[in-house]
Amino acid sequence: MENSLRARTKSDVVVEFREAEIIDAVRRVIARSGFRNTSMEKVAEEAGISKGTLYLYFKNKEDLVRKATERGHAEMARSIEKLAQATIDPDDAIATYIRAMLVFCDQNEILFRAMDARPDSDGEKSATSVNRRIDHYVTILERIIDDRIQAGTYRKVHSRRVARMIVEAVRGVVIERLREPVGQRGDVENDVEMIVSVFGRGMSA
Repeated sequence: MENSLRARTKSDVVVEFREAEIIDAVRRVIARSGFRNTSMEKVAEEAGISKGTLYLYFKNKEDLVRKATERGHAEMARSIEKLAQATIDPDDAIATYIRAMLVFCDQNEILFRAMDARPDSDGEKSATSVNRRIDHYVTILERIIDDRIQAGTYRKVHSRRVARMIVEAVRGVVIERLREPVGQRGDVENDVEMIVSVFGRGMSA
């Protein structure tokens, strides 16, 4: 029984490691060639595996891009949570969250553009996954806002609704940033300050 559990655990680790390597490969290929010119063959070559092996992990190109984006969002959520917890000044926690999301989106722009250009075929599954990620971000912000309410810095507000409003505001700014040429894109800190000032004034005690 113990040997069986140990074997399954080792197998899971190997699968996760291989999937991570492939996702890194697809990011590099898309960055170089763009979504339209990315193929399973190119990804397999980049990852140093056969095309047949690639299909054992991902069913098609859209599946690859979707999972790469999901992994990126999971990494961002963990990073935001750690940054928010480590922030010395609690009032900077919301700014830390907003900054991390904007920087992440700038750094992973090609993945967002790829998903917009070719929506995932698993519509319902993808929508559920996206909503789950958004809810996670909302929960992080909700906790931060509740802490500030208890500290007397913010007046009593519906913390979850305000958290969702902030997330949607950040998403709106991200969309605008993606519409702008990289060289003409506004400074992240200016966008962070804009969002924080709008919501900060509304919640101040």
